[in-house]
Amino acid sequence: TFTKDTIVEYNETFSVELSTVDSHVALGGQTTAIVTILDDDFVEVQVDDATLIATEGLDANVLVCFSQISGSQERPITYYTSTMDVTARDGFDYVYQDNGVINMTQVSKLCHTIQILNNTALEYTETLMFFLTTDDPGVKITGNTTVIVINEDPIDDVE
Repeated sequence: TFTKDTIVEYNETFSVELSTVDSHVALGGQTTAIVTILDDDFVEVQVDDATLIATEGLDANVLVCFSQISGSQERPITYYTSTMDVTARDGFDYVYQDNGVINMTQVSKLCHTIQILNNTALEYTETLMFFLTTDDPGVKITGNTTVIVINEDPIDDVE
């Protein structure tokens, strides 16, 4: 009997071998089997905001956060974060220091800082994307992207 538990764990595998103590009973050709119990308990994580807005020159940083919304916090979970330029450019419009692999244990919320640069170029509104990914089969990510909109800094009226 297998029972449903809520423990987040890896798949479990064991072998079964059929044998007999009665010499008058013949066994077929297949007497062993490998059984795998697939773990269907997972940790669910999502980014907190689908969109964040910053104004160049007024907002020095944008804080992108993600939270664990279900599952056990006792199992270490590995996440990867990254950004992708859309119209904003890393190193010119913003700076993101990739923290590499994040191991989330006993924490239900983590945040990353993206620095908004105040460059002097006159530009339109720019965007970039923040991604949260994992290769951990015990982690389900729902809502893994935050779009960050950088509005151009206010321009003084010229007379």
